Amino acid sequence: MKYKRSFSELYVKLEEQLQHIKSSIKSYDDGADIEAQRIATALRTIFSDTKNSKSLLTNLGIRNDTFIISSVSQYVPTNMLLFNELIISEVSMANELNGKWIPRCNADTKLPNKWLHPNDWWNEIVFDDKITVFSRRDIVLTIADKDGGAHVDTELTKEFVNLAINNSLGATYGYDEASFSPFDKNPTYVCVRQIAHEVIFSFQTKDQIKSYTRKSTGEEVTVAFINDDKKYFYQVAPDMLPLFKDDRVTKREKRKVYNDALLHNSGAIFNQPRRVFIS
Repeated sequence: MKYKRSFSELYVKLEEQLQHIKSSIKSYDDGADIEAQRIATALRTIFSDTKNSKSLLTNLGIRNDTFIISSVSQYVPTNMLLFNELIISEVSMANELNGKWIPRCNADTKLPNKWLHPNDWWNEIVFDDKITVFSRRDIVLTIADKDGGAHVDTELTKEFVNLAINNSLGATYGYDEASFSPFDKNPTYVCVRQIAHEVIFSFQTKDQIKSYTRKSTGEEVTVAFINDDKKYFYQVAPDMLPLFKDDRVTKREKRKVYNDALLHNSGAIFNQPRRVFIS
């Protein structure tokens, strides 16, 4: 007969995975870019459900009671500009001109007040290089399962290689056109670093909440699905809807918007309510 772990034992495992992420964040920020592989593996353990295995959140039974903050403000499918909300480009001049990708949290620690259930957050679009759209799930699982996190495949999809290696985002820096070079740093690894920031911030906030009072705002947001496994969210005036005409969309759903008034463990009230999207 197999031993069944208790809730408290499983929660310790969640805390261990979060500690792995924190340790890897420090090493990544100290210059060890490959720590993104370890971060991706821990994220997979926490969030990824498959037909053969369940995530820690699912095994704990807290998936539907958990909210993760999203750094993504607004994806507009008709925008011809490339979309890379979780990372930004940085150009600096020390001894010479240098350009690299950095996680958004390194330049702007303020996050949008947008909290999603794990399934919505996991499958939200974070890259669009106008060839392929990528969700957090796409980036994390490719790095964890195929690019060195827990396994190395002999092959990667050409779409991922274009994003990670071949600069499909098209960003360059230089003094003039003749000297332009692609930005340093693998954008998928930088993206994982920002995802780690979202996760650690969310669970730290969760641990500080004693209770909350939920109140409907009366608003709704639309969720558009691409291939049924990638999502983006929008809430716009009727005259802006043509911007969200998208032939790739296979279905649309609504999410109701609520404000959670949060009570801190200390008894104080959080300065800002948590804005959550719930189906």
